[in-house]
Amino acid sequence: GPVVNAPPYLEWVSTGAWQLDGVRPDEAVGRTDCEFRVVYRDLDGDVPTVMQLEIRRYQNPVTKSPFAMYHRSGAHPQTGMTYVRHVWLNPGTYWYRFVASDGFSDARGVPTEWTPGPVIREGRGAQVAGLAAVPTARGAQISFTLSQAATVQAEILNLAGRPVQALRPRSFEAGVNCLVWDGKSAAGLPTPSGVYLVNVIARGEDGSESRAMARLYLQR
Repeated sequence: GPVVNAPPYLEWVSTGAWQLDGVRPDEAVGRTDCEFRVVYRDLDGDVPTVMQLEIRRYQNPVTKSPFAMYHRSGAHPQTGMTYVRHVWLNPGTYWYRFVASDGFSDARGVPTEWTPGPVIREGRGAQVAGLAAVPTARGAQISFTLSQAATVQAEILNLAGRPVQALRPRSFEAGVNCLVWDGKSAAGLPTPSGVYLVNVIARGEDGSESRAMARLYLQR
């Protein structure tokens, strides 16, 4: 008999800040790095030939939209594959949706509909800049500059964007500051030589959030 294709479908991730609407943060102050996540499923086991994020501000598309999404986790479409995209957004009110296809049919599901958010307000807030990650004998020294006092957390990621280690959040004053990573993974094991990403998140007392990312070349 004829082969009937089951269209893929998208859903929000089941944990964390993305489980209700697929974006983090929902609100921020000043230019913000927003992280979008969505889960792709296909009962036929077809991987996506198209996986994109569309963003518009008011009724106008954001420059460079649609954005390609990147596979973060999940090995098979039938059990769910999570896709991620970071986009820096200026103050404004935004709407977004995810677009996917298996090459035969467009994906269905709530995340394919235009969804309100995030809302980014004017204001400087706590800004992080001048991020640099310098390798040491054991791990790395991470330096950065804050525009005002903030709570800072650093994440060490591999090139696929998967977490390797998360440093404990600490409070810092405005100006030049440093964090130290001991070169170990979350499991306490030494990480191998290679290229890593250092993601620094600064959260101000006013609720503002700013991010910066730098590459780290670790040589054992």
